[in-house]
Amino acid sequence: MLPSERRDFIYRYVHEYRTISISALVELMNVSHMTVRRDIRTLEEEGKVISISGGVQLSWPGNFDISRSLSLAFYTDGAFSDTIRAFITNNMFQNGG
Repeated sequence: MLPSERRDFIYRYVHEYRTISISALVELMNVSHMTVRRDIRTLEEEGKVISISGGVQLSWPGNFDISRSLSLAFYTDGAFSDTIRAFITNNMFQNGG
């Protein structure tokens, strides 16, 4: 199996089932652990998957660091940042933060 075919297989599998272990991929594709790791790293760099302990899962809009995104928005200038700052500030006080 060519590298692009392996990566396509991994992506299609993860897209359908959301997660898979590295050992299962090794068995399914009959390749080494390091080969699977390299393919996952490439897919991760493309933003298609996320490495998790012992496996890989689908990268989707919900898989981002919300605290990092909000803190960037909080400390930048602009109308969007003003809205985020107001939202965070109001919710912190309402929720006892």
